[in-house]
Amino acid sequence: MEKGVTTSIDVDVLIVGGGLVGATLAKALSTLNLQVTLVEKQFLAGLPDTKPVLDQRALALNYGTLSIFKNLLGLDLSALGAQVQNIYVSDQHGFGRIALNAADEVLPYFGCVIPILVLTKVLQAAVLHDPKITCITGVCKQLQQDEHGVECEVDGKHLRAKILIGADGATSQVREFLNISTRIHDYEQTALIGNVKVQALEAHTAYERFTHEGPLALLPFDQDHMTLVWVMPTALAEMRQKLPAMLLLQDLQKIMGYRVGRFLALGHLQAYSLQQVVAEQTYDKRIGLLGNAAHSLHPVAGQGFNLSMRDIFGFYQTLKRYQDLLDQPDIIWEEYLRVRHHDQVRTIAITDALIKMFTQKNPLVQGVRNSLMLNLELCPYAKTALNEVMVGLT
Repeated sequence: MEKGVTTSIDVDVLIVGGGLVGATLAKALSTLNLQVTLVEKQFLAGLPDTKPVLDQRALALNYGTLSIFKNLLGLDLSALGAQVQNIYVSDQHGFGRIALNAADEVLPYFGCVIPILVLTKVLQAAVLHDPKITCITGVCKQLQQDEHGVECEVDGKHLRAKILIGADGATSQVREFLNISTRIHDYEQTALIGNVKVQALEAHTAYERFTHEGPLALLPFDQDHMTLVWVMPTALAEMRQKLPAMLLLQDLQKIMGYRVGRFLALGHLQAYSLQQVVAEQTYDKRIGLLGNAAHSLHPVAGQGFNLSMRDIFGFYQTLKRYQDLLDQPDIIWEEYLRVRHHDQVRTIAITDALIKMFTQKNPLVQGVRNSLMLNLELCPYAKTALNEVMVGLT
């Protein structure tokens, strides 16, 4: 044992990364008869939230994700944010329009937009107060594995597990330890993300407008504000970040028109470089990857965390069935991939195709996509099929 290590802990499942994915996975696995340990460098539960509303960040959880939280974890998150009951999709330079209404699909809502900090605190509080989960603050070091288990050192503790899950984000240290390469597609785009105050906005309504610059989404946040996800070429994003808020609001109003309402104020816009990053393999022996460590997607369809949530549920189902086979991890991982591979490939492909189709300036491509949107609007069955994919019900 390394000098300075004073405690040795043996567990069934060790999860590295206690953010949204790691905390959710830990809470799900705690319902099984397993010893679960969660390692996170900083737990946020209990810390005050001092950011003004214009600078808070939010995440869109679809109906399928919210159903998993409620039915599996007993967490009803729908009251934590703004429900999305209507979605309007349009092409700025064409006639294509799609209007989606949750009531038409016999759903209470398509999803909810929840502040990320609020959601993280709720999930981390749930695991910190769960006696079946051991939470350790620190960084996983000296990671190694053999045919008998996985070992690492965290803040003076020697941990040994039968299976380790890397849920430590797009720059995963666990993935780096495994020397797993990634397929990276750089869209050469940047998302400017923040909140905007809107005069007389329509409640429970989201908008997505496709432009030659990239997609622009406005999601309900509260009765006066919407969350803005504004995608554009990186060079243009760098230029816009230098502009005063008044000019940015004018640009935004010009792109969206007044269907949403009049934009009154804009919070600080954070810039995120957009890439699709997919790990070439999901596991190696006793160590596997979930969440952004396995696949990080373009935000155009809001499917990143929702895909990860379905992965979590798939892993939970697999481990529930094979929890007596933790000493044969290949069986567990192969079954997990059998269950989840199709949905992962489909969601990654749809997300990539959408961004490529709706950023094409070719008039022929623009005509085709507007015709597709019009046909979707006129065909209830096609619209329902699209909704089922987007809200995670397939």
